[in-house]
Amino acid sequence: MEIKYKDFLTVSDFFNKHILLESEYVLNKNTIRRNAVTNGKPPWKGVIPQDVLKWKLSLVDTFIDFTPSNTRVKIKNIQALEESEVRIVSFTLGMLFAQCYAQKFMGVNQLYHLKNLIKDKVITVSTKGKYPDFVGFNRSFDEVYLIEAKGSSTRRNYMSNQTIKEASEQLQSVLSIVTHQIVGGSSYDKLYFGANLKKFIVATHPDLQNNLTQEVIDPTEGTNCKLVMDADKAVYSYYEHLLFLLNHSIKSEVPILKRSYMVFDIPEYNCSIGLLSDLYDILNTYYNKDSRKINSEGLKGKVDEILKDFKEESELGHVSIGYDGIISMDKE
Repeated sequence: MEIKYKDFLTVSDFFNKHILLESEYVLNKNTIRRNAVTNGKPPWKGVIPQDVLKWKLSLVDTFIDFTPSNTRVKIKNIQALEESEVRIVSFTLGMLFAQCYAQKFMGVNQLYHLKNLIKDKVITVSTKGKYPDFVGFNRSFDEVYLIEAKGSSTRRNYMSNQTIKEASEQLQSVLSIVTHQIVGGSSYDKLYFGANLKKFIVATHPDLQNNLTQEVIDPTEGTNCKLVMDADKAVYSYYEHLLFLLNHSIKSEVPILKRSYMVFDIPEYNCSIGLLSDLYDILNTYYNKDSRKINSEGLKGKVDEILKDFKEESELGHVSIGYDGIISMDKE
């Protein structure tokens, strides 16, 4: 199925509807499921809430129309919800499909929920304020992306100007990002500022025909806030919930496209979700049920090494594999 999108070079261009590029991209049900697994608050602590995972998958099945004859992604069942319920679904779908877009076009390995990393003190900030939803790095790690996701269930030609204005202000709050990690036993810091700090608004909503569509806007301004990010801790937090699920489920190793994956089954949804085996093995050496005792030094370098030759962002029939090494597939 396809999602159409429109690219705008600036917020002013969006207001004036000066479209830079209009195109579409293809994604399947398992790509949406795979992104639903990492969408939301990481990590999950303590007892694994399997019900939360099932709720995420149920939300996809309940509100995304996967009728085989559909060529475009559509939403469904919104009319059965009360207004406050609609807002919850709109927010969730906006975050989910912003992730789909970022993985498809920005080639990010891991896309982090920025506010959660700040709350967990994986990121420290120089000033208080509002911040965008996501931060992620491209696969060569020479650019960082800040993304503000907006979602609506209202049929319209474009997201409202006011919503885009608010999203732009959240992106403008950040001037620079510094990442800190341990590489080969030594401390390594990298500054992302100006040309290598990219900012995007990704707004998702149904058009007048109920086909899901996106507007992508690129505001470049920044004020004086600096973010400092512990990259090793961030990588662990990205995979931790999936590592918990694998370690507390009946798992199996399966070969897909000449690579091996550790997966667990979710019979209620006839699907399996998992992780590249090489990644699972590395992450498992850091695993501790008590997250406060995790020493993640050096992890990002090891994960980067595994993923640097990992070329797949694959959608093959009933299988979807992300740049992050996460897989979702229909059970055979």
